[in-house]
Amino acid sequence: IDSISRQSWRLSRLIEHLFLAMRLRAGEFKFEPNPFDYSALVLRSIAEIKPFFPDQVFKCDVEQSVTMLGDDALLEHAIWILFTCASALSSGDKPLDVALHATQTEARLTIGVQGANLSAHDIQALFVPFGFIEYERQFGMRATVGLYLCRQILQIHGARLDVSDNGGGVRFLM
Repeated sequence: IDSISRQSWRLSRLIEHLFLAMRLRAGEFKFEPNPFDYSALVLRSIAEIKPFFPDQVFKCDVEQSVTMLGDDALLEHAIWILFTCASALSSGDKPLDVALHATQTEARLTIGVQGANLSAHDIQALFVPFGFIEYERQFGMRATVGLYLCRQILQIHGARLDVSDNGGGVRFLM
């Protein structure tokens, strides 16, 4: 029952993301910026992702009370996509290094994936609509899908998403 519940929730999120991507491409979305606690959103998203990746450890360095102006519902989608992708790319035996720090003008969320199965160059294929990549892991072939929606949501907010190689892994910067 737990497995059915997790997979149902995962499927509903995927369908939500597909509809949101279609609305974004058509210019038919609601962008409603308000001040919100970005730190709480990041920590809540990690808590939601953990049941899908029970062996994944998240090593968090999240600055408390980082407040920003944005559409928290859209940013929740972007963060969920990013954490899901990072967890899928992780070797599983090393923690994901999550850090959130802010200055007066910006907030930076970084996710370090040590032992990632793919290079930053390979991951670029995920930034196109419906992009996916297959890779081999301990339990056979796996696939991870797009960062396109994540990048689009960030562009609406005047932000960006980058990925770079990072000494035996990759690093996402939002």
